[in-house]
Amino acid sequence: MCTMLRADDYPALVDFMRKCLYQDAGPTFEDAIRVWLLTGEQSIQQVVQDIDRLLSNGHSKSDLGEFVEKYSDYSEDGGAIPTLRRIQDVLSGTA
Repeated sequence: MCTMLRADDYPALVDFMRKCLYQDAGPTFEDAIRVWLLTGEQSIQQVVQDIDRLLSNGHSKSDLGEFVEKYSDYSEDGGAIPTLRRIQDVLSGTA
């Protein structure tokens, strides 16, 4: 099932990306992500759940790429999907 990618559908993820994933948030991508760990378990889980929904909603790679590019100065090699998975891994403590 493919649905139009709307930032309003992923509010926790967009809030996280706007607040943490900009150039001066941390010297590395992981450091920028870890800033969010201070917000508490519920906030972390909301971002992880938004990423799960985003990746399972059948959005095209180009739409995902535009989404990540719009809200983040950081990215992983391979594009949006590896970038989103890396965010999940760091927030979940598996990175």
